[in-house]
Amino acid sequence: MFKRNIVIFISIFLIIEISGVLDKDIVVFGNTLDKVQIQPVGEKVGTIHSNSSLQSTGYINQLITRASQLDRVEEEMEMFYFVPMNEKGTNNYIEIHYTHSSLLIPTLSTLTVYIDDEPQESVFLTEETSDGGKLRIPLQEENLTPGYHKITLNKYSVISDNICTDQNSPANWVKLLPSSFIFIDTKSSVMIEQGLSEYPFPFAEEGIYSEDYSVILLPDNPSASILSAAVQINSYLSLKGSGEQHITIMTESEWWKSKEEIKHVVAIGSIDSWSTEMKGLLPYEDVNNNEFILKMFTINKAQEKEKKELLFVLAKNDHVIAENMHILTDDMAVNQLTGNELVIQTPMLNKSNKKEEQKYSFEDYGYPSIIVDEIKQNSNSLFFNLPTWMLRDEESFLLLKVKFSQMLLEHLDEDDLKQEWLNGFTIYLNGIPKTFALTNVIKEENKDELEIKIPLIEFNLQEQNTRTVEVSFESNIRDVDNACNNDNKTGRWIMIENSSYFDGEFNMNASNSFHFFPGPFMNEFGFKKTAVIVPENIDGHFLTQLAAVTNMFYKTTQNTLIQLNNIPLILKEPLSEEQQEELENYHIIMLGEINRYGLFKDRVQDFLVQYESSMWKLNQFNIINEATNFVSWIQPSVWNKERSMIIFQGKEIEADKVVDEVLLMHLQNNLSDGQMLALSANGNISTIYFNNDSTLHETENNLKDTEEKMNNRIPYEIYIFIFSLIVIVFILYMYLRNRRKIDGK
Repeated sequence: MFKRNIVIFISIFLIIEISGVLDKDIVVFGNTLDKVQIQPVGEKVGTIHSNSSLQSTGYINQLITRASQLDRVEEEMEMFYFVPMNEKGTNNYIEIHYTHSSLLIPTLSTLTVYIDDEPQESVFLTEETSDGGKLRIPLQEENLTPGYHKITLNKYSVISDNICTDQNSPANWVKLLPSSFIFIDTKSSVMIEQGLSEYPFPFAEEGIYSEDYSVILLPDNPSASILSAAVQINSYLSLKGSGEQHITIMTESEWWKSKEEIKHVVAIGSIDSWSTEMKGLLPYEDVNNNEFILKMFTINKAQEKEKKELLFVLAKNDHVIAENMHILTDDMAVNQLTGNELVIQTPMLNKSNKKEEQKYSFEDYGYPSIIVDEIKQNSNSLFFNLPTWMLRDEESFLLLKVKFSQMLLEHLDEDDLKQEWLNGFTIYLNGIPKTFALTNVIKEENKDELEIKIPLIEFNLQEQNTRTVEVSFESNIRDVDNACNNDNKTGRWIMIENSSYFDGEFNMNASNSFHFFPGPFMNEFGFKKTAVIVPENIDGHFLTQLAAVTNMFYKTTQNTLIQLNNIPLILKEPLSEEQQEELENYHIIMLGEINRYGLFKDRVQDFLVQYESSMWKLNQFNIINEATNFVSWIQPSVWNKERSMIIFQGKEIEADKVVDEVLLMHLQNNLSDGQMLALSANGNISTIYFNNDSTLHETENNLKDTEEKMNNRIPYEIYIFIFSLIVIVFILYMYLRNRRKIDGK
């Protein structure tokens, strides 16, 4: 008995000691071989695993993707590099590779490098460097702050020491090579103190192209409100990243069973919707109905030291999460987040920042005002991803707001008016030039600013099959004196202000084809009266594909004015009678085979694509059934022919994959027509046209008009009868006439 009591005492003692060693806030899940530790964050997050450390430490990136040539006496070009959040060592540098003409005067020709407009180093362009020069510049602490930095290369070169020689010769050139690169001595970790202050990092990080480092976690059997929140934050994080991969969505059961490595996690769900184990992590018992909670945790496998972040997005009820999700997707709200735990008791109103009139300004795309002069004659290219309706509309235009320096205008005195065409600038849209002189400025006294309205139809953008418009500018400024004046710094410049903008009238016509896609499902501010119908039984794989589709919609019109808060309405089966009645007011997005939805049980015959023996019937559209893997088409809604419906389907009815990335990228980057897109097994995409009028309901109306016309016209049989009668009479007449001649003889 005594021995037994001793054993019990020692056992209790050991248990107490061991429990004291383990942090009481650490919750361990999983089996003994692959345990997962989740720990709440205190005052600081600590060291977490970075996003840019893939297989080894060190971050290397090309500065330019193709060779760039500088041809004038003095010319410069700009490049940009990205610094990730990682902790960094001391071996950080950029390396510039270049070649140049062997005819340059080495004692007068130089190459100077600036970083963020601060000079770093200058070198002579000598005979030794003409076949290949290399310039390595160490990066200082101020050059390594996270985010983007600018590199400026200034080239000054001459081919003669005679001041009166025209130095702008084809022999005066320097070429920057694509082998130029930046190396940042990144480590595999990053130190974070306040996780919410750094959000959306590490769940999304601009400049890191391996985007598959986060997962969105939902409770099993998520409600429509949680699905809506998941789609919204998925789109936000995807747009904030730089890659094309989509962030995975998983349910809790799928997450625990997953064999993949642990990733950063955003967990979204009401407190009571999680499993007992997950709920045990959450120190929230008495939560008010309107409270919205953000709580940071760290997560790692038991045998790993480096941790990932886990952000819980919580509330007492699912609808409160959906109503407050804009706090994590609106930049104004995101910039106010702080700490590692935030309980919001007074929700921020979800007010859109949209303007009454939508204008796509240079500033909205993040571009500063542009200055071109005698030294920097060519600007960098600006890229704008414009909505389809703007590119298709004949009334769309670009309004340029241009300022000119007074010194440029003062050189144009009355005697020079006949030569004013020598000064001005050229704009290039997708490589097509258009030049403007200073004539209009000269005619108005003291006028140093000009607004120029340029119709986009002049640049044939509709025929170029792309939503991306590349814009660049070139100054056209004549020499003040003569070749013997080598001073180009005369204060003469032209500035294109970043308040310049694209504009046009939003067009919702041809709604049952891809002609104005993503209209009518989206307008210039985001989704408009669009609903996504989701079947009752879904998994994370289906939700990830749904998020990929909604992300594609956003990316077709990607700019800072599109409101991520204007998300589509998510409707999960079964729908109430009231919800079904409302469907006639919405455009519809649906994924997968029709029979998967109970809602369409009595409407299967209304869909363009029909099935027979588990195989779709595409042959009627001149498509080979067996050679096609995915299709997408637009048709009138089965509830209201004045609304539209877009469907994405995969080849096999029971297959999990219903949409393919190749098809989504085609819709995102190309202008399409027709009503159906078919992706074959060989990767080719076919466009199918059902009629010339682009819309089904218009075709039906045309058919009705044709039928009415046919009903009002005289039947063709009557014409045949009359013609036959005339022929018979004519033959009879000729017979009688010939008979009379015979009788007369």
